[in-house]
Amino acid sequence: MRLHLIRHGQTEANEALIMDTRYPGANLTELGRKQAAGIPARLAGEPITSLSMSNLPRTHQTIAPLAAALGIEPVERPGLAEIDAGAWDGTSIPETGFKYLEVVGQWVSGDMDVRLAGGTTGREVKARFDHEIAAIEKTGAEVAALVAHGAVIPFWVMVTTGTPSIDYFREHRLMNTDIITVEGTLESGYRLVMWAGEPYIGE
Repeated sequence: MRLHLIRHGQTEANEALIMDTRYPGANLTELGRKQAAGIPARLAGEPITSLSMSNLPRTHQTIAPLAAALGIEPVERPGLAEIDAGAWDGTSIPETGFKYLEVVGQWVSGDMDVRLAGGTTGREVKARFDHEIAAIEKTGAEVAALVAHGAVIPFWVMVTTGTPSIDYFREHRLMNTDIITVEGTLESGYRLVMWAGEPYIGE
């Protein structure tokens, strides 16, 4: 399966630099809606037959233009939700963002049982995201797209494909409506094909 993982458009919390990882979360800004409207053109030519999103409203708002363009009803999959920031949710990103990503980095480095601010572990996040990917694979789609979030997408890609490195991720952060593309299956393994719209050729 060829899978396009899309980060949602800009939200009010993104604009205010607030950690916003729990339901329902902030809505898209006007810029975020414009970013979402541009997604269909960027995926033109991709024979997508399956669309999914997390249960957070911002992913529903982001996927709507693509769903309308393709004539496909997207499926809500709660396991695609953002990595819960635990005690740091609702705090200022300049204050806690580095610590949040530091824990995610520990997970990617192999310490999957570390708890993030008293909350979830990397193992738990990987398991619930894998569950949803398995459900998408079972649809039989050869090409699928999903809208999720700015930490959980690169985390899942890095621990699933083994690429890219943490240093690469830090230098190529996933911006709003950036797309990562992987190919494969959970059983055979996935490989990273595109990162933020650019071919991934290694480091």
